[in-house]
Amino acid sequence: MAITDYLRPVRTWFGRFAIKVKGSEETLLLTTAFTATKRNNAVIKPDEMCGGFKLTATQRFYGFGICFGVGFLLSILSTLLLTTGNLTGFAVLYTFGNVTSVVSTGFLIGFASQLKKMFDSSRFAAALIFLGSMVATLVVAFTLKSVLLTLICCIIQWLALFWYSASYIPFARDMIKKCVGGVVG
Repeated sequence: MAITDYLRPVRTWFGRFAIKVKGSEETLLLTTAFTATKRNNAVIKPDEMCGGFKLTATQRFYGFGICFGVGFLLSILSTLLLTTGNLTGFAVLYTFGNVTSVVSTGFLIGFASQLKKMFDSSRFAAALIFLGSMVATLVVAFTLKSVLLTLICCIIQWLALFWYSASYIPFARDMIKKCVGGVVG
């Protein structure tokens, strides 16, 4: 059995890992998203993860924090538009805030990697519901102009984003299921 087989749970907590082979020795390197990664037998350097932008780890964290903060702020500020009766403005700002928050993780793991991981089998349903509810929110707000249906779409959007985000945290979905099961059942 290879060393990587024993450390699959560690991979979940510490990010990616790579194997360095020197002669007959096999060494495990625990890495984060900011060190060189091996993908399809090619070493992918951190600056290639963000579309060729050469960003340091600190710049990536700043990018993530700022982008996530702006997305969160836009989603919160959208409620001001709702209270003034601007339903379409609310829907656009709320949806754009959620998109900005999701895009923020691209700074950490790379934008192409984010897009690939978004449609992994474990995240496919949540990602599809999230994308569908974003479209539904905008369609309902622009065509039907129904406040109740728009709010329902926004709630579904938030729940799908929450469930999607939980898929990146080890055992988070199981814990959420147990908590909800304990409260409901």
